[in-house]
Amino acid sequence: MPYASNNKLSKTFKDGWVQVSNEFYKELLFIQLGKHQTYKGFSNENGNIVKIERVEKTPPAIDYNEFVKKAKAKIDRAAGAVRLRYITDVPGQQAVYMQKLEQANLFIADNLVDDNLIPYIIAEAEARNITKLASAQLIIAIADFWNITVAPKIEGIRIKYKADLDNLTGEALATAPQVYQDAVNELDQIIITYPP
Repeated sequence: MPYASNNKLSKTFKDGWVQVSNEFYKELLFIQLGKHQTYKGFSNENGNIVKIERVEKTPPAIDYNEFVKKAKAKIDRAAGAVRLRYITDVPGQQAVYMQKLEQANLFIADNLVDDNLIPYIIAEAEARNITKLASAQLIIAIADFWNITVAPKIEGIRIKYKADLDNLTGEALATAPQVYQDAVNELDQIIITYPP
């Protein structure tokens, strides 16, 4: 049976979550994606669904193709949110990360390099009270961790479930809400410890 808590859904039990019917689970998925069949969600000022009432009218036909389109966009946003657990995404930060890695590799290749060529290594070393070598090694370790462990895991999940949605046809399209929720749940479960 599925479970719900604070507008989140799961197929597995979590402490403090409430068990809900499969029908309710499916309807809440549609409400979250801006669709509804036979229920209407009422949100509080924070946008959290606080009450769901059954609507006594014939629900509109579900456009699963439209659902898939919206679900894929939400999977992209969910993957982005997981990435933000591990990186800082503000204007200019990507360039800083690239410069830090370039300077770290330069220092590792030649630890006698002019300090004017490695200002990020020096800044990191001073901020952490470590040597320039330790600073360069840490920057490379974090970049490797991101590029080898974290980013591929997130990207693999994102691509898999979007492809799964793309491959649904005919009656199988009715499973789109579950495919979407499985993607969000799997992304939400990613917890990877950074190197020190």
